[in-house]
Amino acid sequence: MKKPLALFALLCALLLSGCQTALLPRDAAARAQRVEIADAAAGESLDVLESERGLEAFVEALKLEDWQMAELPEGAELEGLFTLYQEDFFAALFRGEPAELQEICTLCSYREVPYLTIQTGLGDISFFIPESAAAYLHSLMRRPAA
Repeated sequence: MKKPLALFALLCALLLSGCQTALLPRDAAARAQRVEIADAAAGESLDVLESERGLEAFVEALKLEDWQMAELPEGAELEGLFTLYQEDFFAALFRGEPAELQEICTLCSYREVPYLTIQTGLGDISFFIPESAAAYLHSLMRRPAA
């Protein structure tokens, strides 16, 4: 019962905050038009995904349908930051402004544990993710993305 309530609370909070894109992890990742990959420890940018093929591969590899809300294990060491961006649709539509990319959220990956945290302006939510998704994110820390 806690899981649906937490997702509902997140959804309401995001809607009330005006964040029209990052409703659920699947929505945020699937709508991303740019993903900046950075090393969390060094704070340096490693790569940027912008091609349709690269973004589709990123979303597929995350296996979003298999994520489970979970508490982050104590002592988990932050490894990578994946900042997702999307065009500001509402600014372009309602204000007649050119659509600019705006940050949706940041996905944080961890060394040696299959967990991921989504950071939004309203708070953080942690998930247990498939081993293959964690391995994929880890591999992006070692080499430029495709």
